[in-house]
Amino acid sequence: MNKFLLILLVIITGSECNLNITLYYKMPPLYKMDNFDKCFLETNPTYCLIRADFIPDESSELWNQINDFSSSLGHFRHNEMTVGMCVSTCQDLVDRTFKASLFYTGTLTDQPLVHFQTKKVFKSSDVFRRKYNKLLNICINIYTSKKYNLKVKSNLLYCDNTVDIGKLEQPTDYWNLTFFVITGIITFMTVLASISRIDSRIIYSFSLSKNWHRLIKADSSDLRFLFALKCFIQMGVIFSHSVWGVILSPISNPEFFEQKSYWSILTINGPTILSSLYVFSIFFLTIKFLNHMRSENPLKPVKLFLTTMILRFYRLSFLYGFMILFQGLNIWPNGISPLFKFHIHREMWGCRESWWTNLLYVNNWFKMSENVSFLFTLNKYIIFTYFLVYDARVVFGQ
Repeated sequence: MNKFLLILLVIITGSECNLNITLYYKMPPLYKMDNFDKCFLETNPTYCLIRADFIPDESSELWNQINDFSSSLGHFRHNEMTVGMCVSTCQDLVDRTFKASLFYTGTLTDQPLVHFQTKKVFKSSDVFRRKYNKLLNICINIYTSKKYNLKVKSNLLYCDNTVDIGKLEQPTDYWNLTFFVITGIITFMTVLASISRIDSRIIYSFSLSKNWHRLIKADSSDLRFLFALKCFIQMGVIFSHSVWGVILSPISNPEFFEQKSYWSILTINGPTILSSLYVFSIFFLTIKFLNHMRSENPLKPVKLFLTTMILRFYRLSFLYGFMILFQGLNIWPNGISPLFKFHIHREMWGCRESWWTNLLYVNNWFKMSENVSFLFTLNKYIIFTYFLVYDARVVFGQ
C-alpha cells in the first residue's frame, strides 16, 4: 500500500504538460520593463506603462506559434505585451534610429479592455497619452521589428513623473475621510469599552476582553470541527487571492504558471474549494432550519426567510462595509512601482464604482462594461470576498 501511494505521489507531482522551453523562449516576453528606479535618476524623468498587441502576420512562423500557444485556455496571452518604458530612453532610441517615424503603426483602439482602462480607470493620464503615445509606439516597434520581425499597435495606460512622484492624486477625498472617521470611532469605542465599566450592551460589544472570552468559549455543539474546517477554507480563499497580483503580472518566469501539473489542479482548484464552502453553508442552514421547526413556536416560512436575510445582512455587512471602505482608499502615493497603479488603482476604482452592489450582494447582476474581459470585470467584486455574493445566493435560495 505504501509503495502504491509513493508511486501515485511521484506520478502526480511529476506530471506536467510538455512545454517546449526552446520554442517558448523564442516568443516575445509578456512584460518588458525598463528599470523604474534608474529612470528616476535622470533629469525630468517620465515612466509609462503601455499595452501593446501584436499585429497578426500569418506569413510569420513565430506569429503562428504565438497565436496557437495563446489560444490555449491554460496559457497567458502571448499575443499581448505590457511594456514599462522610460521616456528619455525611448527618445534616445528614436534619435539613433534612421527614419524612425516609419515604425509607427497606430494606436490600439479596438480592444474594449484597453478602452475601458484609458477612458475610466486611468483617465487622469490623458495628457501623457496625447504627448507620448506615438513616440512610445515607435520605440516598441523598433524593438519588436528588429528582434522578432513583428509589429504592434499600442496604447499608453498611465505615466509617473517627478511632478507626481510621492503625491496623492486626490489629497482631499471624502471616501478617505469617511474611512478615517469610522476607524477613529471604532478605536475610541474599543478603548472605552476595554477600560471602563459602563453598563451598556452597545459599549460592551466593543470590549476586547469580552469578545476574546466569547471567541474561546467552549461550545457543546458536535459540529465545531465543521465550523473550523469552513473557517480554514475561507482563510485559504483570502490568502490565495492575496497573491493575485503576482499571478496576473509574472514579469519573469511566466512558464512556471503555464506548466500545469495534476498536483496543482488537485490542490489549487478554486471551483472545488468554493463548492465545498457553499455545501457547508447549505448544511448549516438546513440544520438551523430543522432545529427551528422543532421548536415550540416556529416562525411562518415567509417570516423565517425574511428573518434569515436580515440576520445575515446584519452579521456580515458592517464588517464587509468597513473592508469596502478600506479597499477603496486612495492614500497611496504615486511612483511606488511601475505596476502599482495597474493593480491598486484599478481595484480602488472598481470598489468605488460598485460598492453598493457589493454591500447588497447583487454585484454579480451588474456589468461594469460591455465586452470587457472576465479578468477586469472582477473589479465589480472585492477580489478576496467575491465568494460572499454566491454564498448569499445559497442562503437566500436564489
